[in-house]
Amino acid sequence: MAEDDDFNQEIAAELLSQRGYELTATNNGQQLLAELLARPIGFYPLILMDIEMPVMDGYQATQEIRKNSLYEYIPIVALTAHHSEATRTRCREVGMQDFISKPFDPEVLYEKLEKWLGNKGNSEFEIASNAIPHDSKFPFLPKLVHIDTERGFQLSGSNQQLYLQLLKRFVETQPTTVNQLTHASISEVSTENFKRLIHTTKSICATIGASNTASRFEELENLLRDAAVNHHTSELSSYLDDAKTSLEHAIAEVLHYLHSQEKTAVTSTQQTSALINLPALSEQFIALLQAADTEAIDFFQKYKADLMMALSTSTFAALSDAVSEYDFDKAILLMSNADRADNASNEIKGNKIPNKESN
Repeated sequence: MAEDDDFNQEIAAELLSQRGYELTATNNGQQLLAELLARPIGFYPLILMDIEMPVMDGYQATQEIRKNSLYEYIPIVALTAHHSEATRTRCREVGMQDFISKPFDPEVLYEKLEKWLGNKGNSEFEIASNAIPHDSKFPFLPKLVHIDTERGFQLSGSNQQLYLQLLKRFVETQPTTVNQLTHASISEVSTENFKRLIHTTKSICATIGASNTASRFEELENLLRDAAVNHHTSELSSYLDDAKTSLEHAIAEVLHYLHSQEKTAVTSTQQTSALINLPALSEQFIALLQAADTEAIDFFQKYKADLMMALSTSTFAALSDAVSEYDFDKAILLMSNADRADNASNEIKGNKIPNKESN
């Protein structure tokens, strides 16, 4: 499998393992080619190929594979978030046999595998998963406003542990995306890296069931395809704000749910005190940072969830970057400013891309 989104890698690996398949995941087409050449002919019976990847995309990788007659036997199934007929036509033209829309439905994935590999899957698993009424089997699913958890759960192969793991990774990784959106400049949004960020974020949001947020990013992605995007500064700023705000709402909602679950599970008095006494937590952290103590790194990791709840999304993302880069002075400044703020949520307002007239 070639797929640069680790969310999709993890989901695919779990779904395939449930049916007895094994998956080798690579991050781009170049890595996939190297893996393919390193194995005996016939080692891999099928390739799942993402379309948009850095280094070498799915189209280029497929063309390289099809140049070698030894690999004519391998069916290549495209993974794509683009549903247009033009995309499907191009997939066929470069040598792909089939395609699956992302986020991929588990049953569609299984159908494609059966179609090309002839495996029938695990019928006992299918019967077991369909035999129990939804309400009695999935009481853990939170009722959220910005996320359709039933949809996200379904896309996770009805795997509770996997879905909760994806939600946790979502709130750990996406504050960085919010920070990038907040501080993006006109020159940055025109780059392929930024466009790939938008595309990947759209896919991640759709995967966990945040469909409305995914739609905001799809609208932004479509706008960024316009070669004259620099002439639409005001419109671009509005789309960026909408996407960022929607993502912030989704992060906050999932974070609140996960944090409430953690608080319920806490049994230690010390842990409970740490969760409640956030000012003291901040004071300890700043003291370690001021002393340039490397224990500040361990402290940050230990109380990451608490700091994430106490700070705004953008501040937490900036703090996480500062700590990982050992920029303790910046981390101290961020924590001190957060302590002085009347309302940490106000920190995520503003910082918009300036209108063209102000440049």
